[in-house]
Amino acid sequence: MITNPSGTDSKLRSTIDLLYEHESFDLRKLFSPEHGIRGNAEAGEEVGNTVDEKTGLPVVSLYRDDRKLRPEMIDDIDAILFDIQDVVGAAGLDVLNEDPPEDSPLMELDSVGITPHVAWYSEESKIELRQNVARDIRRVLRGEKPTAIVNTDLEK
Repeated sequence: MITNPSGTDSKLRSTIDLLYEHESFDLRKLFSPEHGIRGNAEAGEEVGNTVDEKTGLPVVSLYRDDRKLRPEMIDDIDAILFDIQDVVGAAGLDVLNEDPPEDSPLMELDSVGITPHVAWYSEESKIELRQNVARDIRRVLRGEKPTAIVNTDLEK
């Protein structure tokens, strides 16, 4: 989850804490921009990688020279939730193994859509998936890099 202290619900509860405590979510890592994950750092202060005191989750600092997510930072997670006020106006989460829990605090938000992981399926999406795979196979056979690399170790 990429967030900062502005990531709250309508009752000003931290979305970090809400997701961490909810049984339907498996929050594994936090990514922090300027000011640190809980807002404890001053403007411009260098913020390194740390551990969140409240949840014990690892916190990866994005406030460094390149300010980018790198593959090694996310190779052990399935999805990233971005929750910073006034940066993203809506979210679609397609990461649950079952139907979305009705008691989730995220269900109260008009700007969030949550679906089970199979929600992408349609006849059109099957056709598009097959076409994309065929295009990537042709690219590889021509010696070009595929557009959708799953196993990044093969790039080396």
